Amino acid sequence: MAAPALRAARLFVSASLVLGGFLLLIEARLVQDVPSGWAWIAVAAIVWSATLVVVLVLAAREPWPWTVPAAVLIGSMIAGVGWSHFDPAGHYVLGLLAPVVAVLTGVGLYRREPWAWPVALAIVAGIGPLFLAIVPLPAGAYLGALALFLVDALALLALAPEVFEKTPM
Repeated sequence: MAAPALRAARLFVSASLVLGGFLLLIEARLVQDVPSGWAWIAVAAIVWSATLVVVLVLAAREPWPWTVPAAVLIGSMIAGVGWSHFDPAGHYVLGLLAPVVAVLTGVGLYRREPWAWPVALAIVAGIGPLFLAIVPLPAGAYLGALALFLVDALALLALAPEVFEKTPM
């Protein structure tokens, strides 16, 4: 794939992740009504999100393998999904954590951070479609989101050689 096409694909996926993350955050704040007495949920989500930011900052400054921040972000999303299955509080934390992971991943992908590619693929091919299965959306929004996930996944597959041929583990 030519360099301008790769740049366009990276920008498209990055923008869709950042915009999607902000839309998820707006949705989480506007739609979800956290029960009274559950302020700890916001604190837990903020601390968890801040921890992810610290991990990414440390990984950028230290010679960590790209697999470490990727595993931390993907593991956080999987832990949030698992928590949400067993406890209603997990839904609220996941509702605040998922947008942060999406935005961080979009920014990382734009900056050509090697850890961002597997996280982005996990979001657009796994966790994002999973959310669509449980979130009540109108048919048009559902189909549009599925189409966006598909286009993002195809763009990420086109970016894979650029990411992995130049990146040592």
